[in-house]
Amino acid sequence: MVQYTQAKGGQGVISQVAIGRVAKTDPFKLVVQLPIGIWLPSGVKLVADAKDPGLVATFKRCLPQACFADVDISSEPLRRYRALTEQGQIVFKDGN
Repeated sequence: MVQYTQAKGGQGVISQVAIGRVAKTDPFKLVVQLPIGIWLPSGVKLVADAKDPGLVATFKRCLPQACFADVDISSEPLRRYRALTEQGQIVFKDGN
């Protein structure tokens, strides 16, 4: 599953979130792509709603056009995210 966000009226993608696994025996992995210029030490948090403590992904690498964070995701939060009817949030800090 891949979901992306784009600024209203904008041409480029601001963020992408992907959930998947390489093989059936591997754990699911959540990967978040964000633009360069963000504060890397804080990581990025995926939050479902006000009651959700969130799932924190650690940044692993940055390329000239984007930074990538990932975290293994177990079946319990995966089920919770699938059942959502409201929009979640991607929380990160700007490097400035």
